[in-house]
Amino acid sequence: MATPHNLPAIETLLDKLATDDAFRDQLSADPLGTLASIGLTPDPSEVPATPTLPPKHVVAANRATLHAALTAGNEDFIYFFLDQPV
Repeated sequence: MATPHNLPAIETLLDKLATDDAFRDQLSADPLGTLASIGLTPDPSEVPATPTLPPKHVVAANRATLHAALTAGNEDFIYFFLDQPV
């Protein structure tokens, strides 16, 4: 998932997770559709049907670390990230 051609999608994901309540609600309700709407198309079997998102302030405070993990070629990180208890 985290290849150079979708770096803008990773940026969008992190920005919206840190600031956009409507996006977060949409992602919780329809993770695959929401990810596809920003240009990310993970394998459906790898994405939790009902993601548990970290709080906005946690995403904002850890943006650099999350960005590094998502762009380092660690494709499984997005699934881990979307399935964390709050």
